[in-house]
Amino acid sequence: MLHFQVKEEESGTLEVVQAIQSTTLTLQKAKDAYTQKGLEFDKLKKENASPKDSEKAEAKLKKAQEDYQNLVDKYSTIKEDFEKKMAFLALEFNSLKYVGGGA
Repeated sequence: MLHFQVKEEESGTLEVVQAIQSTTLTLQKAKDAYTQKGLEFDKLKKENASPKDSEKAEAKLKKAQEDYQNLVDKYSTIKEDFEKKMAFLALEFNSLKYVGGGA
């Protein structure tokens, strides 16, 4: 019975591990896109591009910034959940070690 209980707890932890890995990857891509849009916007400003081109680039930069910020917020929430589940699982394994008499 105890083995089944641990497996259920591990599956929840596996899900949060997969979520943090996925979000980390997506967050890095969003950061790269935001950086790229910023470089493009700066380049257009330095080249005195047309106002229309500058506005389009600025709109793309703002969109990339919003996307990045949303992912930072999502990552923060997932990271907090990840840390809680890992701490709980560590306590569970530690208590099993003492209950089971293992070393």
